[in-house]
Amino acid sequence: MWGEVLYFTALLVVLVTLCLLNVLFPRRMWGLFKSWRFKNPDVVEPSDLVVWWYRVSGALGVIVLVGLAVYGGPRYYAVARCERVLAELEELAETGGAPAVERRARELGLEVRDGPGPSGGLTITDDGEPFASVPANGSKGYCEV
Repeated sequence: MWGEVLYFTALLVVLVTLCLLNVLFPRRMWGLFKSWRFKNPDVVEPSDLVVWWYRVSGALGVIVLVGLAVYGGPRYYAVARCERVLAELEELAETGGAPAVERRARELGLEVRDGPGPSGGLTITDDGEPFASVPANGSKGYCEV
C-alpha cells in the first residue's frame, strides 16, 4: 500500500508543479513543449491567446489536483484500510466465527454493532460510521466506507 501512496504522491507533486509552471512561466513552458516543432524555434513566439490558455489551464489544473488530493486522499486511505482489514476479518469469520471477528475488530479499534447485520453477519463501524460488513455464512463481505 505504501508504495502506491508514494507513487501517487510523487505523481501529484509533479503534476501540480507543471501546472504552476504553466501559470508562472507560460512562454517558457510553450518553448519547452511546442517550439521544437518549428524550423527556427528562436524566431517563433506564442500568441497572446496561447499564453492566456496556458495560464488558465494551469490554474484549473492546480485547483482540480488539489481538490482531488484533499477529497480523494483520505477516502483512498479509508478504502485501502477497509479492504486490508476485511480480508483478515473474513478469514476469522470462517475459522473462529463471530466471537473471533468481534475480538479482532475491537483490537483494531473498530466497533461491532449489536446483533448481526441484514445479511446475517456482523456490521463493523469506525467512530460510529459504517466501515464494513462481515457475513457469517462464508460469503464475501464488503466495505461501506
